[in-house]
Parts: sequence; C-alpha cells; structure tokens
Amino acid sequence: MYFPSLFYTDNATVRNIIVADSVVCYIKKDFYYSKDDGAYFSQSFKKMLLANDPFNKYFIPNIALFDDAKNAAPARNIYVCGNDGLYFSSDLGKTFSKDNNFSSPPDIFTSITQLNNGELYATRNFSNKDSIIYSRVNGGGWTQVTATPPYG
Repeated sequence: MYFPSLFYTDNATVRNIIVADSVVCYIKKDFYYSKDDGAYFSQSFKKMLLANDPFNKYFIPNIALFDDAKNAAPARNIYVCGNDGLYFSSDLGKTFSKDNNFSSPPDIFTSITQLNNGELYATRNFSNKDSIIYSRVNGGGWTQVTATPPYG
C-alpha cells in the first residue's frame, strides 16, 4: 500500500512500520497510528529510543511488534522499545503503558520479535558485549534467557 503524504515532519526518518488489525502504525521520532487506512495519523507515544548513535538514528529491526497470538494472554498488544523500557498498548496504539512484568530489573531494549508459536523475545543493544535476551511464553512474565555455548 502506498501512502502519498506519509509522515509528519519531525526531523526523523521512518524507523519502523507495523500493521495491527486495520490500524497502520509507524515510528519516526515518535509513534503514530491511523485507524482510517492512513488518511490521518495521530501521535501517541513520545518515549521512543533516542537516536543518539548511527544505528538507532535510522532503523532498528523490530523496534515495535504487534502480538496477535490468538492463544496467549496478554495477546493483541502492540509492544514498543522505549527509551526507558518496554511499553505495550492494548488499544492498538492509542495509549501505552510500561511493561513491568520482568523477573529481574529490565534493560533498555532495542528489538522485539515473535516466534510462530507466540513466544516473544526482546533484547538490548548489541553494542554491549553481553547482550541480554528476555523471553515471554504463553503470556507469562518476562524471564532472562541464559545462553549456553554449544561447545562449553
């Protein structure tokens, strides 16, 4: 789909686009959503990851995700990696709340993804030597994933 007037001028490039049901969402400096097929976009979330390094400035793979898993609660949420934690929206992008359902204090996440079975995974910036990955299975809390080298 082509949007001829896509996107407000806020001195930022488009960093991510997601579709949640019939809602089109995009991320530049802030989070925007449209419930009318892109005719009008509303700004809703202003705590996006700071674009203070070359990687974060232009594009972050999977900075946002629509969890439409039919069998996992809480499903049907939009998740966004914010500048001070992970946020979610249960109303398709209109409002966001901080996700505090972690087994240990959360980090600032830079990417979130989902497997076909509905499991969610979030990771912090890979510029750190020790990247930390959290997982959420079947709507439970986020738990840190312990990596085991194959040839320990």
